[in-house]
Amino acid sequence: MALNEFSRELLEFIYLLTQQKRLLTTLEMASLMKVSERTVRRWLTFLKKHCFDYYPYVDCRSLGLTYFEVLLSDVTNEKIYSIIPHSVYVMKGHDLSNYVRPHTIISFWISDKSVKAFKAFWQMVGEAGLAKARVMRFEPPVEYYPPFHELLDSHGAIKSDRQFDFRFFSETAGKTREAQKLDPLFIPIVFELFRENWNARMIWLNAKTKLKKDSDSYFRKVLGSSDDEKIFIVREKLKFLQENFDDFFSQIRVSYAPMIYRPDRIAATVYFDYLLDFNGLAESVASKIILLNIRKGEKRHSFYFVTSASGFREIIHELAKAGCENIQTIIRDISATDYYNKKRKFVKFPYWKLFDPVKKEWKFDSRTYLDELKKLGRV
Repeated sequence: MALNEFSRELLEFIYLLTQQKRLLTTLEMASLMKVSERTVRRWLTFLKKHCFDYYPYVDCRSLGLTYFEVLLSDVTNEKIYSIIPHSVYVMKGHDLSNYVRPHTIISFWISDKSVKAFKAFWQMVGEAGLAKARVMRFEPPVEYYPPFHELLDSHGAIKSDRQFDFRFFSETAGKTREAQKLDPLFIPIVFELFRENWNARMIWLNAKTKLKKDSDSYFRKVLGSSDDEKIFIVREKLKFLQENFDDFFSQIRVSYAPMIYRPDRIAATVYFDYLLDFNGLAESVASKIILLNIRKGEKRHSFYFVTSASGFREIIHELAKAGCENIQTIIRDISATDYYNKKRKFVKFPYWKLFDPVKKEWKFDSRTYLDELKKLGRV
């Protein structure tokens, strides 16, 4: 049977991948779907031609990092976006209450010892008149996915507003993780997995290109210096990460452009205050979306979601009805947001610049960042 972008078996396949707690081989995928491995390979080939990503999402807490979002408005110089290299995501949009006022959301992974300097940087951005900045600390984000094969018709339109079971994702969101004792070699392996290079050779050669002369610092004792010997060690570390998935990763994520990037979709980030059952609220909202990305704080929380126009209205109504306060809605500007880079993933954390394998700690060059800031405005 010929495949199309919204064939039911493809949508079911994508959804079932999100329900797994680690990456699967094609043989394991075939067993999950009760089809041949050849069929799975054919599906993956088709999906990747349509911008499909399948990858493990690292829980930054396991690497000694904390998740922050900075909400910026009244920006006078966009060069401030790239001064601190610890960013993992940028979204541009407009405040629903004042659509002529653009906003930018930037997510960062910052080490605990650098939090004070990080907040001081954004305070100086405000004092310099370069932007109004609100810094928010959240737990690392978790994505909720509905059963795509039950939600979408053969043309990709949302068929109905049905209730689905989202307990798997709520359980994922409820997990706490502590920083792991870091073997330096885990760092390049973890971040190269974002590139979908599951093969140990590809992981190491990609990392080696970035690390350059510092690559040997990630190995303690190696019998020789050849790539083959190092790849053998990388393979062993990769196996360990797979066997201890929950210690380092939060979930398996998928992204499939035909479901998300359509003219009948609305993408938005909503910030709100809420002190009741946050996971229950997330499950209620998730019944109206294609994907829901949640960020939980102590009181202030955030949802990023993609849905239909009717779903958007229902979500905003649901938040207000649940008692959420101080709701701020940022509608994503698809033309301005470099979210998908038209091809691949958005996480491009420059570990090769930011991690010191000798000291086993993350760098934060506050002085350099402030010097760059001074060049843009009077600080």
